[in-house]
Amino acid sequence: MEEFLAKLARVRQWLAAGNKEAAVFSRRENYRWLACGCDNTVDRDDAWSPADVVVTMDEVYLAAPRNEMARHLEEDGWGTRARPIVYSWWEDRFAFLRSVFPPERTVADSAGTGFAAAGRALAELRYELHEQEIGRYRLLGAQAVAVHEEVLGGLAAGVSEQEAAARLAGALAARGLRPVVVLVGADDRLKRYPHPVPTAALFQERLLVSTCVEKWGLVLSSTYLLVTAAGYRRWNEKHRRITGCLARMIAETRPGLGVGAFVELMKESLAGGETAPDWAAHHQGGATGYRTRDYLAWPGSTETIRAGQAFAWNPYCAGMKQEGTFVTANGEGGGPVLLNCPRTWPSLTVKVGKEYSFFDLLTV
Repeated sequence: MEEFLAKLARVRQWLAAGNKEAAVFSRRENYRWLACGCDNTVDRDDAWSPADVVVTMDEVYLAAPRNEMARHLEEDGWGTRARPIVYSWWEDRFAFLRSVFPPERTVADSAGTGFAAAGRALAELRYELHEQEIGRYRLLGAQAVAVHEEVLGGLAAGVSEQEAAARLAGALAARGLRPVVVLVGADDRLKRYPHPVPTAALFQERLLVSTCVEKWGLVLSSTYLLVTAAGYRRWNEKHRRITGCLARMIAETRPGLGVGAFVELMKESLAGGETAPDWAAHHQGGATGYRTRDYLAWPGSTETIRAGQAFAWNPYCAGMKQEGTFVTANGEGGGPVLLNCPRTWPSLTVKVGKEYSFFDLLTV
């Protein structure tokens, strides 16, 4: 309840500053943020949550179709947090909400609702994670790493990209982890495609697996590289250099720094060499949390890095990639917290201010 109350206080402070009476949260990621990790999603292809949370200055309402309300109250924890208001499943949800909450004093997290849209401003309320969210994120990291190491460690040259993806996705789902993104690329496809959708191509010398895994609404992004002995000789040095780039990017993600300024700093300090991140060829990551990326970092970015905010950087250059999800320093001492660290997988330690442990090449 402490986490929920802290989030309500943040929303109400924002409402008061804008002289608004209510905020409607309808997007899946915002619902899961306010639900403190509960996920009521029915249709994974739908950006809308099946229910709407409406926060006013003195009350919290949960609006849902009458036939769905019991599940939300009993399984998503809203029974003690919100006042339920129901409508029939065939009714227009937003027309119903407009009949209850005055449109002229209400904002919503999406356009097309009939309320004034304040999507970016309301999304920004999620960026600074509560300590309980960071605790769940750490646990997600440990659980996801364990599954990846178990499944990928059992692969061998000759496996197809599709088979590798299927084994991993099934194992993740069996442990309550949702594979939002599963990219698998073998050999020459890595040079041609930054996002290698799995095909029937076979792993001969090098296999890259990149995933975004979700639990409790939070998303963890990771990349693993498997090589044969010949692939290790060919790619080891490049992998070490781009891992060093990732460590530098994490260390320089400092609260208060503009994201655009961060990009320019990284372009300058990491320039030169065949494994310098290629900002023109592919994005190098951005803010994460309740979405795979809340926004991507680019030279014109106007966002500011927050304390206790989650980021996932993925330096990429000419088919070589490394990736790490972490939470920025929260102002109480200590540096960034890396969430996906090797357990049984070969590790590569890089020191930039503090030591970071990354996934090294796995020789199979």
